Amino acid sequence: ADPAGRLFLALGVDHVNYFVHWAEKLGYAPYHRNVEARYGSEDAWGRAALDRLRAWGFNLLAAGHGERLRHRGLPFTEFITFGADFSPFSDIAAKTTWTGFPNVFHPRWEEYCRWKARRMCAPQRDDPWLFGYFLDNELEWYGKDGDELGLVHEVIAKPAAHDAKRAWVDHARRTHGNLAALTRAWGTRYGSFAGVAAATRPPAVATEAFRADERSFLALIAERYFGATTDAVRKADPNHLVIGCRFAGRAPEPVWPVAGRHLDIVSVNYYPRVDLDEGTAEEYVVESARVAAIHGRPMMVTEWSFPALDAGLPCLHGAGMRVDTQGERARAWEIMQTAILRSPYMVGSDYFMWADEPAEGISSTFPEDSNYGLVNLRDEAYEPLVRTAARVNPTARALHESGPAPVPAAAPAALGPGWRELAA
Repeated sequence: ADPAGRLFLALGVDHVNYFVHWAEKLGYAPYHRNVEARYGSEDAWGRAALDRLRAWGFNLLAAGHGERLRHRGLPFTEFITFGADFSPFSDIAAKTTWTGFPNVFHPRWEEYCRWKARRMCAPQRDDPWLFGYFLDNELEWYGKDGDELGLVHEVIAKPAAHDAKRAWVDHARRTHGNLAALTRAWGTRYGSFAGVAAATRPPAVATEAFRADERSFLALIAERYFGATTDAVRKADPNHLVIGCRFAGRAPEPVWPVAGRHLDIVSVNYYPRVDLDEGTAEEYVVESARVAAIHGRPMMVTEWSFPALDAGLPCLHGAGMRVDTQGERARAWEIMQTAILRSPYMVGSDYFMWADEPAEGISSTFPEDSNYGLVNLRDEAYEPLVRTAARVNPTARALHESGPAPVPAAAPAALGPGWRELAA
């Protein structure tokens, strides 16, 4: 509900920003250069952008928006980035070209979360325009190897003195009580718990008991992450929603129940395929219903998009099912937005995103070059898409009350962590 108690379904757009997107190869942001020439100032651009968002039926400034757009008629989200900012200081998964994962067992992790929440959340506790807080974006819950338990493999690879490694050994000791019991359960021959700490790889043949210990330890990692971050936010600001950490497509199975215990809203960045002929989003319907039943909380899809190949951009990098034309793109958009809004557990949808990426890509480590925008680099709207949004978005409440799209009787296999592969 909004501050007046009325039903609010969040319909956001990511990266509504005067300064997007910097292109390393060019040394400037072509969209920003174009709109600076067109409007002359960020305020003038902002007035036009807000008018367009409202005309197209959107009602939320989502991730990455320009802060000068705030308090001008649309609610907004706030980004905290607890984990991504702590992981360069101490990590479980190193922050290299992506976000990493913080060392949630570090003795200063909770103190850091409290400090950051006081700095970012406390000043906004009485702001009626603030929708809620994102804790992070696409942390590396699968570690670097992409395995369901890859984050635990990262811990095992750490040296014996690392806080997370000590927590892993303590977890094994608590679970099994003594070395003899652990040896039987794991099928290993460690001579001592110091040997467990010294090992930097899982056993060559992992027993089910070992895998169970990995799953329970991953749940402990999630508890340390969500417990510290959400407690810090709520102590600094008890008045606004905690809207998750924007999982990259999905999360390891042990993480979902923990997220559900701590979050107000579970947020997922999700790029499924849709069937343009049948008008269905079966992949999304099946997987989102499955995980919603596990965590039991309201959800938001906080990124989704369908780049089209006729926009004059390479569209070689970045997530999302590619379509041929802007007409097909508008059709895919309507299918997905309708499926989200009809899902009874969904309370919001943030489309990715405001403006296209540059043809030259963004950077060598982040080379995205795709047609994600509601507008192109000249700030011209993609008319088939925005006309569709202007027609569908105002029906959000009716769609939400119409009941969910049917879930197929034979659900496909759960999606794996390779969800970001191009679906050309």
